[in-house]
Amino acid sequence: SQFGAYVTGVDLNDISDDDIDRLKAAVWRHKVVVVKSQANLDPKKQWELVTKFDPKATDGHSHGSIEKFRAKGGLLAQGRDVVGIPGAENVRLIGKGFQGEDHFGIKNHTVERGLSNDFHAVPPPPGDFEKGITRFQRWHIDAPLYGKDPAWFTSLRCIRLPRGDDLTIEWADGSGMSMRSPPGRTAFFSTSQLYSMLTEEEKRLVDHSWVEYAPYPYKWIERCKGNSNGLGLAAGVSFGVG
Repeated sequence: SQFGAYVTGVDLNDISDDDIDRLKAAVWRHKVVVVKSQANLDPKKQWELVTKFDPKATDGHSHGSIEKFRAKGGLLAQGRDVVGIPGAENVRLIGKGFQGEDHFGIKNHTVERGLSNDFHAVPPPPGDFEKGITRFQRWHIDAPLYGKDPAWFTSLRCIRLPRGDDLTIEWADGSGMSMRSPPGRTAFFSTSQLYSMLTEEEKRLVDHSWVEYAPYPYKWIERCKGNSNGLGLAAGVSFGVG
């Protein structure tokens, strides 16, 4: 499989147009590209890089402006704590806990966020969770699925990871499969590779199908809970309303 690649020897704060073209080609080929050693990356340069990947894209975050997000949740759920980096508001801060006295201009901010397992209708038993047994929270693509086309390119920069022993991630799909991983990682899988594993009949079904989401899908599912394998919503289960 050609899925996933590492890139070294490039400074995204000062990257040439030729290197941008090469990096873009690597993303198209490998889908997920990890650019190493970017501890000093300026958030403005992060956004600039994404816009150079797709110059024809509209100049804005696909989830909506920070102002709309704070007022109504943008195109996502209303209860999310989302902050844009000052001067680079299309780069959004996500995480948990105190973010420091000055995080690229965001002063003394604490992100309130529950456990990832809270999303599941049937979370791991507390005893298993204390032993480091967990699951994939929610498989998704970075798109609002309403009002805007999905972006061709998206970027994620990790500033600080949680520390601790490796976790056991259960597939929770009845297969008994599991894997070990350090805490705080983000998992990716290749839909291109998945497509190649389909039968010819399944491929014809995919090739000739369309999907149409309800308006503002994240708003009407924001109180729903998910299946244990991170795929789809659990029928008839929702968060309580206080």
